Amino acid sequence: MSLRSHLSVVVMLAVIGSNLQGQATTPATTAEPCDSVKGRALRVCHAAVDGVHMLHPTVGLLISGGNPVLGTAGASGRFGHFELTTRATYATMVFPATDYRGTSDTVARATEVTVLMPRVDLSFGVYRTKLPMGDVAVDLLGSLLLVPTTPNDRVHFGEDVRRLGRFALGFGYGFRAALITTDPAPTVSLSVVKRDLPTTTYGRLGPTDNYAYSFNTSAINVRLGLGRRFGHTEIVAGMGANLLGGDATVLFRAPGDTSFQTAALALSGMRLTLWLNASREIGPFRLSAEGGFQVGKDDLLVTVFEANDPKAGKFYGGLGIGVKL
Repeated sequence: MSLRSHLSVVVMLAVIGSNLQGQATTPATTAEPCDSVKGRALRVCHAAVDGVHMLHPTVGLLISGGNPVLGTAGASGRFGHFELTTRATYATMVFPATDYRGTSDTVARATEVTVLMPRVDLSFGVYRTKLPMGDVAVDLLGSLLLVPTTPNDRVHFGEDVRRLGRFALGFGYGFRAALITTDPAPTVSLSVVKRDLPTTTYGRLGPTDNYAYSFNTSAINVRLGLGRRFGHTEIVAGMGANLLGGDATVLFRAPGDTSFQTAALALSGMRLTLWLNASREIGPFRLSAEGGFQVGKDDLLVTVFEANDPKAGKFYGGLGIGVKL
């Protein structure tokens, strides 16, 4: 698969797009999405519902990353000072096959790709004061997610998605408070950021497809970071949590049926994450790299997905360049 295709697979989220409108559907009316379904349709329904729950935390990871201000634990705090950072977070995603026929408990793997999530981050100083143990600084944070919308046979966007040219847009906002100490004590920061990702659909319900789904993702990122400078180099380690939310719609059918049933469900959860940054300042520029790990969790899924184990956790990385103005 080409890099262009990899970038187009960047998201899987929310609300069945306009290309699914007009399909013959039967609504599911019970509290549990698959309670009213029997036979092989039940397994297909479970595959669709479990697929959303399996992929949702990875999407939350991609839009969140680790350190909200890549490469540093500090904050400027000086009003009118800001730093602009262009970055990308990447992680491996395994996409399940949508031609699953419900003949076994395992859904085959359709493809495995390294998904790249580009983002532009802004930190803006608003407050700084001196205390006996060091300076306390507060920055406001903002971010803009730029999701390529190159056409793909599995992942696509609705017409109502916010766009900038060929990119779908997601937004984030929050703050960072930092205690900037003198050596050898580390700089300590607490950051809270809320992010969202555009509505996207996975699957097209073609002649061989038996399910499709879409979901939106919101994430509240809480991060605690510790950083230490060594001349123009800074090493930052941190941990935190992604508090996830969203809504999903799934469409599914028993193999051979011509009509699809629908189910709606709410998504929520939390994932812990650990990360390590290294950065180097060159004049007004900061070059940064990030490596991290999102801790897995047993979501008690009914379906087994080939090459996908939610309990195993997930490694991720990031690269970026910032400029101070």
